[in-house]
This record gives sequence, C-alpha cells and structure tokens, in this order.
Amino acid sequence: MTGAQSKKAKNIWILANNLSYDNKASIKVNDGAWIDLNNESVSVNQKDKLYGGIGGSLGSIRVSIPITSFVKGKNSIKFKYNRLDDKVSIGYRIVKFNILNDAGKKLLDETLDFTKENPDNWTAPNTSDIINGKQLWETTQLIQYPGGNNIKAKCMDCHTSSGMDLEYFSYSNTAIIERSKFHGLTEAEGEQIASYIRSLDIPRYGRPWNPPYQPGPQLNGKPIEWWAAGAGLAL
Repeated sequence: MTGAQSKKAKNIWILANNLSYDNKASIKVNDGAWIDLNNESVSVNQKDKLYGGIGGSLGSIRVSIPITSFVKGKNSIKFKYNRLDDKVSIGYRIVKFNILNDAGKKLLDETLDFTKENPDNWTAPNTSDIINGKQLWETTQLIQYPGGNNIKAKCMDCHTSSGMDLEYFSYSNTAIIERSKFHGLTEAEGEQIASYIRSLDIPRYGRPWNPPYQPGPQLNGKPIEWWAAGAGLAL
C-alpha cells in the first residue's frame, strides 16, 4: 500500500471460512503483537453476528480487525493457526482480504489480483495410485483425530460413497491429503486418495466456502447441476 493509504489504514477486513471457535486464528501486522481472532477482539458483520459470528452457524463470515501497527510504506501481514492440537479441524481459509480506513472504506482495489488456485487445473498427485486410493477410500481404518481412537466409519461413510462431493465442491489436493492425515493416514496414502478423487468424472462447480444448497434467484438461470453448489456469499 502507499504511504498516503497507510496513514488512513485502521482495520483489516477479511472474509474467512471455518473460523469455528474463538482464538483459532490470529493475525500480526509488522512488529505488532499477535491478535487472537474472537468475538471480542474483532467487529463481526452485523448479518453474520446474528448467526453467532466466530464459532456460529455460518461457515464463512466477514470481520474487521482494528490494527495499530500499520507503518508508512511496506507492511507485513501474517496469519497463524493457533491450535495444532485441534481435534476437530485442519485449519481455516482467508477467502477475501482488504484494508479499511477509519470511515470503513476499503483501500485496496477490489480488482487487485491475489493469486488464487484454479480448480480446473488440479490433477492427480500420482495417476498410478488411483486404484489404491479407491481401496483406501472404501476400506481403510480411520482414527477419530490425531492420537484418538479407531472409528467404524470409512471415508465413504461420511462423504458420498464415491467421493464425488469432494470434486463437486472443489476440495483441493492439499485439503484432502491433510484431512486424510488427520484421520490417521500417511502423506502417501492421502495422495493416493486425492489421486482417486481427481480421477472422478465430476465437474468442479462449488467451493468449500460457498454454502452448499444455498438458494438464490440467479440459480434459475443456471443448469440444474449447478444448483447444489450454492448461490454465493453475497446474499
């Protein structure tokens, strides 16, 4: 950001997915202290606050964070996942990001090109592992969480039996591999499962942060196979 903008900068605004409990994430600007994100330390969008804000019923919420450590010129902004011993989640996503002045105006151009992965470019980590990945998906023994007990359910029991939901809602190879490791599999086994999922002939319409099955008037103009992907976060 420019020096002139830095003088005005007062808050960081984010659209975050899976901030499922207080203090799961924190943010640091330059040499300032780490700020834990919770319903007391941030300002939650009024609509999202009605659903509980951080830790509420919405998968994706908008919050602004007061920052006192902005400087003139270049600024370093870091996010951190605080709970590596989390027995529920493997992390969170920052979907959108901006800087606000004291009047709440966004200082970064909405068209600013942040690097984003294109799901259409995803391929299997190893195409020779597809058969093994399918077998792991259907039969492998899972644990509840790292260090937890064995569970009866297989991958296919909590997802669709084929795994097509991970393709349809565009879960990345990284997400599939890390969740596999969360349930006791190795990195290599996670790659095999991701290879199997990537082999499915299913279009990637949704994204994990776009609420599935969310209705909206614009869906009427799309083919019915798009409808489960959700109408977007703007509604």
